[in-house]
Amino acid sequence: MEALTKEQLRAAARIENPDVRAIVLQPPSDTDPNGSYTGIPADGDTKPVQDADDL
Repeated sequence: MEALTKEQLRAAARIENPDVRAIVLQPPSDTDPNGSYTGIPADGDTKPVQDADDL
């Protein structure tokens, strides 16, 4: 799993609500490697795609 970039950390630092910040800073999920549910793919270059079973 890749570490967050400096840009991502700076963006998260601007979030005032600690609960929202914790969600934003979550690493990719082992159970959702494509990121279709969490929106955070294990491969940082892949854009997550949501299909009907993810809704």
